[in-house]
Amino acid sequence: MAIRAHRRPWTWTAWDPSSEAAPKFIVFDTQADGRVRMSSGALTTEAVVADIETDPRSRTQDECCQILREMAIDGRGFTVTYYAKHESCREYPLPEVALGGS
Repeated sequence: MAIRAHRRPWTWTAWDPSSEAAPKFIVFDTQADGRVRMSSGALTTEAVVADIETDPRSRTQDECCQILREMAIDGRGFTVTYYAKHESCREYPLPEVALGGS
């Protein structure tokens, strides 16, 4: 039995910094939302935080801030300093360990 290659309607290309319009990452989406495709979009810390804050799955401010705390502790684009300045999470401070304490 011969194995048939699956033909994709999209091409996954490398990050292209040559221009803002060049493809940067792949989006895995449903057919209704645009299918699998390359995108030239860019994510900013502010946009990610706004998405987290408006996500209906986060029912309380504490849940939202818990996600942001984990991002700050992990240090992937969202820093401890940024979290500390984030007004809506002032009631939910970072643990001392994250701040360099013991």
